[in-house]
This record gives sequence, structure tokens and C-alpha cells, in this order.
Amino acid sequence: MKEYNIFISHSWKYHEHYLFLYNLLDSTGLKLKDYSVPKDDPIHTSGTDKELYNAIENKIKP
Repeated sequence: MKEYNIFISHSWKYHEHYLFLYNLLDSTGLKLKDYSVPKDDPIHTSGTDKELYNAIENKIKP
């Protein structure tokens, strides 16, 4: 079965929306590899938007 790489952009303020979308995708029976940033291991940057962009980009690279 083909595996699909996914990244769901979200804000922790709307974590329930992330869970809803993930569960909806998961219920399809497709094999998913989730590269989204987990709530229990968020990306911490106190720098620039570029640093945040780079951190997210590094997270989603297979």
C-alpha cells in the first residue's frame, strides 16, 4: 500500500480542529506518515519568521 506524507499546518489554539482533520484522513484507511508538529514536542523559536520557517521545513523533510 502506498504511504502518503502529510503535514497539517495548525495553531495549538485550534488543536481540536487538527485532531478532527487527522482522524478524518486516518479513517479513510490510507497509510499516512504525519509530519505535523506534535503538541507534546512543539517547535520553539524565539527568533525570526525565517527561523520558524526553517525549523518547520526541517521537520517535514523525509
